[in-house]
Amino acid sequence: MKTKFVLLILILFVIGCTSTEKKGAQPDDGAIVIDVNSALKSEGRNFEDMIESVELIPLETTEASVIGTIIKSIVTDKYIYVVDFYEGSTGLLQFEKNGKFVKRYIKGGGADEFNYILAISFSDNCLYVFDTQKLLKYSESGKFIGAKPYSDQNLASIAKDGDGFVTLQVAEQTEDHKFKVIKLDSNLVKISELSLEPISSVSNTGEICLDGNNKLIYRLFDNNIYGWSDDGFCVKYRLDFSDYEYQIQFEKYENLPPEQHYQALPMLMADIEKGKYVFLGSVHNSDDYLSFFLMSNGSGAPIFYNKNTGKAFVKKYGDNKSPLAQFSESGTVRGEKNTFYSSITPEYIGDCWKNNPNNLFSAKDIEILKNAKEDDNPIIVIYKLKDNL
Repeated sequence: MKTKFVLLILILFVIGCTSTEKKGAQPDDGAIVIDVNSALKSEGRNFEDMIESVELIPLETTEASVIGTIIKSIVTDKYIYVVDFYEGSTGLLQFEKNGKFVKRYIKGGGADEFNYILAISFSDNCLYVFDTQKLLKYSESGKFIGAKPYSDQNLASIAKDGDGFVTLQVAEQTEDHKFKVIKLDSNLVKISELSLEPISSVSNTGEICLDGNNKLIYRLFDNNIYGWSDDGFCVKYRLDFSDYEYQIQFEKYENLPPEQHYQALPMLMADIEKGKYVFLGSVHNSDDYLSFFLMSNGSGAPIFYNKNTGKAFVKKYGDNKSPLAQFSESGTVRGEKNTFYSSITPEYIGDCWKNNPNNLFSAKDIEILKNAKEDDNPIIVIYKLKDNL
């Protein structure tokens, strides 16, 4: 859960920077209501019982390929790209699909070099890297194709979308304090802009979940997951966990004087009472499932929603000796039905290679787990959910 606490710290860092009018969300006609109450009241499902197959890919550890904290990763049919935070800055590494190290991208001020990575996106067999000053384009194998400068520094999230791009600006970054999605053409020129009314400066921090034509966007602590088109926003999914939801009094945190901002996180954690939940996001989308993350009293509750049956269920962590107990939602493998991926660091694996729930791990996987050293690079875990959950 360290990642979630870091996320909350980053959110609360901006509290008080913006005074926003508290308004309601957009109309939600036609929204799909996800009954999370029933899922939370149930015993949940062991994650191991939800998986049809699993594949482990250890990322090769060499002096040149040491990975810091993973910020973003993309898995394609041929390669794995990792954005990490190491020694005070961001880096970009590339591995073959089997985990063999390919290259570390050059960092610097040159035309084919990035400075500080904001986001990466993969589309049409090309890798797009967005830093603080320009967009860089590489072939799938990592060959530099070209770069274009842009002046907009206020990017919370950006992704390739068709012939152009979409970017997200959160309320703290906009003059009118609205939450915006901006569409850019291939030359990074703004084509259109859509806005959501603010609820609170805290809940106006979020991300784009872009998967082909499935355009979703979410805000932290806002129980709506939005879809959008050129016609505007709509609430695509409404999360109903009203039996457990804690209505956070945002004003308590936003009105703290600057010298007391460091107190906001402990105050917020104290206010999230046991048995009550808040929406933290981590939204991921596949053909048949939607996953997202709730938090209660410092503990996580990953939720999966089956689009075919209309039922939601909570993932239990099951046996803590299983390497999958360390699972956290971190991405979607492109083009594969109901297939997700995450990463685990060997320091948390221990002797879990002795535990093979439901015979998920092949003999090769067991050897990978058995031989993992604490200072090795993370292991990419690719897993496919069963179709009939």
